Amino acid sequence: IKCNKCKYDSSQISIKEAAELQSILENIEVIENPDEEGKFMFLLQYVFVEYDLHEEFPRYRTNYNQVLKSSLALRRKLEKLGKLNEFHEQIQLELERDYMKIIREDEEIELAAFPECFNRLNVTYKKDSRTTPARVVNDHSTLHHPGMSCNIAQVKGKTSLNLCHNVLFHFFLHCVPLVMDLAKCYRSVRCKTLTNSIRRVIWFTDPTDERTATSMMMLR
Repeated sequence: IKCNKCKYDSSQISIKEAAELQSILENIEVIENPDEEGKFMFLLQYVFVEYDLHEEFPRYRTNYNQVLKSSLALRRKLEKLGKLNEFHEQIQLELERDYMKIIREDEEIELAAFPECFNRLNVTYKKDSRTTPARVVNDHSTLHHPGMSCNIAQVKGKTSLNLCHNVLFHFFLHCVPLVMDLAKCYRSVRCKTLTNSIRRVIWFTDPTDERTATSMMMLR
């Protein structure tokens, strides 16, 4: 068996791993968006997913101040490098494309029922990328408190991605190999409220004014 997913499905796994995998599969949902009806020749479908937590975040505890300091440091670093406006433009694109959103005051009341975790922002540069040379990075390993982060708390499934060199070798068996990249593929998967609530970030509505620090939330 050469497929990683097939190997995993037929392997012996622990009760905990089986429960976590089942939880992930049950929380994947395809929803048709009625708001888009009439705009296209077909009804758009969106994939929504929610990752359960196998470890709970303490309620009424936040790492906001810790992450605020990180965002302030990032802003000053980018300003010094002359990259502040470029990074802010990427944040604006994320907001416009509905990849993330600014948390309104009325939404804060609704989100009070969910755990709160802020993650550090960072940036990576890929000169060979045609779609996103500067990428906003949300660090899910940011500690909420000692021993707890978004990565630690969420259930994890087994990766189904096959090894790249195995895929390449199989391409050699065909007359015409073809390799493609789906732009923003993972960004087409939307997350539900629980998952979004522990993927909050802090950035500035006006990058030149540190007093405009604002809570935002990843959506995809």
